[in-house]
Amino acid sequence: MPFDDPLRCSRCRQEIGPAEGVTVRGAGPGLTRLIAEREACRIAVDAPGVTLTNLGGFGYVGVQDAADRFCCEDVYLTHSLDGRTYLPFGQKGGCTAAFMVWGRRGKTVRDLTFRRCTVEKSYHHSFSLNLAGASEGGGFADVLFDQCHAVGAGSGLEGKDGMPGVRDWSGGFDIPDAGDFEGLTVRDCQALDCWQDGFHLDGSWKGHRQMVKDVRFERCVAVDCGRRSGTVPTELYQSGFYVQSATLVDCRTERCRKAGFLCKNQEAGWLVLEHCQDTARPTVS
Repeated sequence: MPFDDPLRCSRCRQEIGPAEGVTVRGAGPGLTRLIAEREACRIAVDAPGVTLTNLGGFGYVGVQDAADRFCCEDVYLTHSLDGRTYLPFGQKGGCTAAFMVWGRRGKTVRDLTFRRCTVEKSYHHSFSLNLAGASEGGGFADVLFDQCHAVGAGSGLEGKDGMPGVRDWSGGFDIPDAGDFEGLTVRDCQALDCWQDGFHLDGSWKGHRQMVKDVRFERCVAVDCGRRSGTVPTELYQSGFYVQSATLVDCRTERCRKAGFLCKNQEAGWLVLEHCQDTARPTVS
């Protein structure tokens, strides 16, 4: 199902909902463009077996999925129209992540692939998996992020009581925020200049159980994460990788504000770092 170039959303909010098994294919992210200059426009996938490929979204555009067998390849998104400033997406209903997967209590969303997808200047997270309306009791399985990039994730505009940034946990790959996980591979991905963490697994505490199995990061890079946010956020993660039970192989961090690797061995023997390197963390007050 191709669509014309460029497709401009009107002043009314819109959703594009592909049917089961449909492939939405463009001619390339710079050639096939979905542009939303005034109101939010989302590609909302609720049917299994949908593929999005070779297209770009500019402005108030988001991609969200709640179904199995979802694939995104060569898709570019930015929450900026001039390449310099972040759009105030919070005034348009918000956008938890440019690429968002929503799970549900009692359900496991399976077989998800993001390949060669890039986000620049996302209002909140660039990529996220989370549970809708629950802190535990659902999850995700068999997920691949391959050669994806999160650049400048987090605007600092996620605030509270008129104070920008204080409740802003924006990261490059928030995978997952809530929910159990079995089978996650993140390969050759980069997180650059993110508001808080580059790569983030939220972990477990009372009322927020998160059991993960077979989670692997290979040759991933995080650079300059947490530096823009300074001491503004209520909770300072600000690291290249914030993980608990995972295997990290040949991963590298540079100049992240708090730590390159902020890790917790949540389950004995499940946290492994092999040939990873952290360099040039800045001196901060």
